[in-house]
Amino acid sequence: HATRRGKPFRQSAMSAGARLQQLLDEAGARGVPMAGLLVRIASSAAELERSIVESSAVLAPGGDWLMSAEAFNAARGRLVGILDEFHGAHPLATGMSLQDLRTRLSLASRLTEAAVQAGVEAGEIEKDRAEIRRRGWVPVLSAADENALERVVERLTAAGREPPSVAELTAEFGTRASELLPVGVSRSQLTQ
Repeated sequence: HATRRGKPFRQSAMSAGARLQQLLDEAGARGVPMAGLLVRIASSAAELERSIVESSAVLAPGGDWLMSAEAFNAARGRLVGILDEFHGAHPLATGMSLQDLRTRLSLASRLTEAAVQAGVEAGEIEKDRAEIRRRGWVPVLSAADENALERVVERLTAAGREPPSVAELTAEFGTRASELLPVGVSRSQLTQ
């Protein structure tokens, strides 16, 4: 996406910290790339580093992107809300794909990584390879789903080395069959 042109600083005599804070406030959830930041706030490397520490800004992994603490905390709140919404809409899913989360969160990828890591460290969420979920989330199966999963597992076990395709399982057991397969894997009833 195109970088937005920054607004002129309100006062020419602003400190480097105040200029940095203005950039962070204007950027909001987009964050600010570190590339060229020294020039943008017209400061030395030491002054920039001090300004970052004093502003409580969040530096993304890799150190190439910066976001205000307020915008970062709001993004973390959105992340948790997105996961809660996803779990409500997909009770059989073991988690949400990280790619889907990145798309819905609309942050720079490094800032998404930082938000996910902060959520993991705070004990709010869990990351498992390419999936993310609320901490402690387990798929919720109805009695009918439990019965269907048992039948799918029996069918796959009986098939041996020639298991049916997902399309065949869907034709035999209904559309929920494809949603039940990851649940069976997560419960160690099935292997991939």
